[in-house]
Amino acid sequence: MSHSKMMQQFLGLLYVLFLTEWMNTAYARRSVRRLCKNEIDLMSDEGVRIEPVERSHVELQLADQNVRNRNAIRFEFRTNAENGILFYGRSQAVPWELVALRLLSGDLHYKIHCSTLSADVLFPHSQKLNDGKWHTVVVRYRRGGLKTQIEVDGIRDTKTYEVSCDRMTSLVFGGVSPHDRNLVYERLGKVPHYDGCIRRVSIPTALRSPPKYYAISICEH
Repeated sequence: MSHSKMMQQFLGLLYVLFLTEWMNTAYARRSVRRLCKNEIDLMSDEGVRIEPVERSHVELQLADQNVRNRNAIRFEFRTNAENGILFYGRSQAVPWELVALRLLSGDLHYKIHCSTLSADVLFPHSQKLNDGKWHTVVVRYRRGGLKTQIEVDGIRDTKTYEVSCDRMTSLVFGGVSPHDRNLVYERLGKVPHYDGCIRRVSIPTALRSPPKYYAISICEH
């Protein structure tokens, strides 16, 4: 075989390899775009499904600790389970403090455990909230975060509650982080794990890092 024919075959092989690699790369990019488009997002309309396993939860690290000074935390949830933690917040500076919102026997309870105050408040509602329907919760902070008012499905509690905890640095939705387990169980007791969906989470501050998802899936509507 002549040198020129060998060179032509070699160049042809290089072209085939290049074309194959280009097609694979293009396919990979399309796959990544599809993956990103369908990426699980606690703050989206689809939201997440918290599975009935102990490690299922979502962690948010807050960039600005003044979350209590800026209006409200909002989210929606749907469940048939009677009990479970919807969310809790902690301060890195004062790690023994905790605020939490949870379901107990289908009723909404707001737990406050601060240095100068400890309270467990039942939110008055005309029906149980574990009815398999979407419910909207708004936790409003007033007077620089020293007062809290809770709203469920547009019905606002007429009472306000004092919150003397330090500024929150993290929020956990739908379960308990392994790092917080001892404290949360000490403050709230061993509550059965939440089993249901959470979506459209809105917090009045940026996140220090992307949300961390553990053993969750996309919520089916």
